[in-house]
Formats: sequence, C-alpha cells, structure tokens
Amino acid sequence: MPILQVLLAASQLAALPAPTSRVCSAVDVVAPGQGKATQEKTFSAKETLDVELRTRLGSRRRLSGNHLLHLKLYTPRGYLYQTITVPFHRQPRKAERRKAERRNREALDYEPSRVVPGFPRALDVQRTKRVREGEKRFDQVTARLPVAGTSITLGSLFGRWTVVPFLDDGTAPCGRSRRFVIRE
Repeated sequence: MPILQVLLAASQLAALPAPTSRVCSAVDVVAPGQGKATQEKTFSAKETLDVELRTRLGSRRRLSGNHLLHLKLYTPRGYLYQTITVPFHRQPRKAERRKAERRNREALDYEPSRVVPGFPRALDVQRTKRVREGEKRFDQVTARLPVAGTSITLGSLFGRWTVVPFLDDGTAPCGRSRRFVIRE
C-alpha cells in the first residue's frame, strides 16, 4: 500500500471522536401522565403534550459536581431539530466529597442558576434525582420536549425521532442514542 494512502487513512481515523465512556448510561423517553410508553416508544401527537427525556448517569466516580447535558434531537428525516441544554449538579459519594472538600471546595458548590454561553439569561440548575428501577439505582437528569402546538404537529414531523446525549463540551456522545416515534 503506498505511503500516501496509509497517511490518508490514519488522518481520517484521527479525525473521528474517541469512543465514549458511557457516562450517560441510557436515555429513556416517556410521556408524563400517560404512564410508560410502549416498548416501541410510540407517542400520539394528539394525546401527548410533551415528551420527557430522562437521562441516566453512570458512576459517580467519573461524574460529580456541575455539568451540562446536551440532548440533540433529530427529526425523522435526520435533520437537527433542537438541542436541549440542561445544567445539572451531582453530589459525589461521601468519601469522595471529603477528599474534594480538602482539595477544591468549588467542585461541591450547588447554585440554583448558572450562566451558560449562548443563552440570554441564566438557566436553572437541576439536581440529579436518585431513582430506583428494580434492584438498580441510578441518578437521573430530566428534560422536556414540547409536542402539542409546536412545529412537530404544525409541520407534521411524524415518524422515528432520535435523541443523542452529549456531556459538557464533548464532541462524542456520552451514551447511546435513543429512538422514539411520534405519530399523528
């Protein structure tokens, strides 16, 4: 293989984002007030005011303190519809909290709102919610995607949607994408 082809292939591989560490272990999509969605995650636009995007977080060792969750939502045709940004704060475990207090007190500080670049005013900071599912426990961050009266219903953007989670300024997703269907 000529050297030029090898160098070209190596440069293309280097340009790809590094594999994710799965800090965001899952994104669950539910319609508040309607119970859980079907296995296919299908929602009727006539019956759904908004869809709740619940992001589960992985190990507290890797992720504590103040962070930003970016949920990129793609239309059924694959176009970026919206990015929902959620500032959140996650308390570290007790032992890690003591170590952090000795090193850097700011990592533990919780503020109710935070200035985020690109937004005209401060955004409310969400504290992670400890949730139990069967035997498993995890922390969760929640965001809402309005459906009723938006361009989803007005523009008939029905079909299979995709939500992809990103953390802070990361260029690679922090977890797997989730697909869900909004039907008429």
